Amino acid sequence: MPGHSCRPLAFVALALCLAACDDEAVEFEGDVLEGLRAAGVTAVEVVPDDPEPGARYFDLWFDQPVDHAAPGGAQFRQYAALIHVDDDAPTVVYTSGYGAGRLRSRAEVTRMVGGNQLSLEYRFYATSRPEPADWSLLDVAQASADFHAIIGLVRPLYDGPWLHTGGSKGGETVLHSRYLYPDDFEASVAYVTPVRLGNPDLRYASVLDQVGDAACRTQLRAAHRAIAERRTAMVARATATGEPFEVLGVDYATEIAIVEVEWSFWQYRGIGDCARIPAATESDAVLG
Repeated sequence: MPGHSCRPLAFVALALCLAACDDEAVEFEGDVLEGLRAAGVTAVEVVPDDPEPGARYFDLWFDQPVDHAAPGGAQFRQYAALIHVDDDAPTVVYTSGYGAGRLRSRAEVTRMVGGNQLSLEYRFYATSRPEPADWSLLDVAQASADFHAIIGLVRPLYDGPWLHTGGSKGGETVLHSRYLYPDDFEASVAYVTPVRLGNPDLRYASVLDQVGDAACRTQLRAAHRAIAERRTAMVARATATGEPFEVLGVDYATEIAIVEVEWSFWQYRGIGDCARIPAATESDAVLG
């Protein structure tokens, strides 16, 4: 649940040294923009304002099968953001597990190796969604096949080793790709990555029963219960914000927020904020 710390990753350097000995890679000779278009990337846009000296930025789109088991069927367009530094530099694939959001910031691994970065949007998130969406096809196998197809197109443009990194849900995608397509990367670096055994995974409940100290847990759960008991008031407060709640609706969005109070506290706050937990008798405005 806590964020990752910035520690040296010695095994990344080892993987790069080993990869440097691989003479099977096919190097593309020419400008990267020309190469992207020739490789079969569906659409390429140059980002005109490069925020970092020595880097070039591109928005990329790839046509993907909605169902990789039926490649001749419906397609959707998947987005990726490329930071290009050098053809010979390592290339780091970054996955958040969600939208790529025109990502221009470099992941820790990218900064460490001075590499290129290809940030991939997860299928059915943000703009990378077919209309209508068949949600049964939003799964690990399909998403991993998306990434594998993109890497197959772009990798020949770069002669350096390829690495994959991400955190939390993005770290899960790193593990999935490593398992399903082990030859796509020379190294995989996954941060704060959960391994879930089911939906729901009941192991989380036992963690919440033990995390922190007993006094803090008791105070948090009392406040949590008070919020849940005032659900109607919390829905009214959410409605009063004027937010549209277009995806879930205000009732369901409020319910989810209430259910996740305890989890969210330990994920984003922690023992140092126990003194800030309001008493269960506080007003709706304080609790909500």
